[in-house]
Amino acid sequence: MIRMVVEKTVRANKMKTLAAVTLLSLMISPFGAGLAGGGFVLKPNFTIEGGSYRETLVFISGLAYAISQYERNLAGQHLESSYCLKGEPVTSKLLVDLLNETLSGTVTPELATDSLFQQLSRRFPCS
Repeated sequence: MIRMVVEKTVRANKMKTLAAVTLLSLMISPFGAGLAGGGFVLKPNFTIEGGSYRETLVFISGLAYAISQYERNLAGQHLESSYCLKGEPVTSKLLVDLLNETLSGTVTPELATDSLFQQLSRRFPCS
């Protein structure tokens, strides 16, 4: 009987500890910081083909992921691209900041992508 009570108490304490660690991790992560109001809000000056704010950010997020993968693949093959990020992470914030410099209003995905690669080459030259 005592053993059952001790086991239940230990399990309850483990669950509380796990919940506290999870909550703390969320609060200090970029995702959690946005939820807690301490993060930034992306404000693109453009939309992709007239899409919603969310659709535009989904496009940007996918593009950030694709560029990150491209960079990893090039590095694995010991090749270089037309720009050199030098350890700079490819984030949605970076892409929105770069695109906001040249775009506004409704744009096509092709125009956004072309503009982005021009901005990356200009901002992060390899020489």
